[in-house]
Amino acid sequence: VSWSEGITFWSSDSRSILFYADGRLKKADLSGGGAQTLCESPGLIIGGSSSRDQILFGALGATGILRVPAAGGTPVAVTKVDTSRQERAHLMPSFLPDGRHFLYLRNSPVAEQVGIYVGALDLSPGEQSARRLIPTGTGASFVPESEGRGSIVFLRDGLLMAQEFDTGALELLGEPRVLAR
Repeated sequence: VSWSEGITFWSSDSRSILFYADGRLKKADLSGGGAQTLCESPGLIIGGSSSRDQILFGALGATGILRVPAAGGTPVAVTKVDTSRQERAHLMPSFLPDGRHFLYLRNSPVAEQVGIYVGALDLSPGEQSARRLIPTGTGASFVPESEGRGSIVFLRDGLLMAQEFDTGALELLGEPRVLAR
């Protein structure tokens, strides 16, 4: 995967694409018209997620996952890179259905630190859980299946995997299963 131009992502209503250009997070409506600048970015945006009223994104050079109002504004950190754990970046956030919790990738040269973690918007950056949910070096997405349950889909060792997840308890259920090679 080439990250030279960042990673685009959909708005929550699927009417717009959000993307990185000219050092900024921008939005382009699919119905046409010019791109709207939402905020400045500290670096290349590597993944993002949109809820009805907020946008999360990870950027190289940022100190963690950033949040900005969906209408635009000044981004604020919702997670903090922990240098004592040799973390390099927090990237590829993905909102869970409650719009309060999100999955994100913590990147580090220490293999035991790399993986998917769960964050919460109502916690300060220093209060986010340091418990790794899934060991993987790529982002993950949540796929809802029923009320309060679904699966987290992720890549591991070239395999597309899924593992059941309880959104209320924020816990994995069972063992991961291979979806595709």
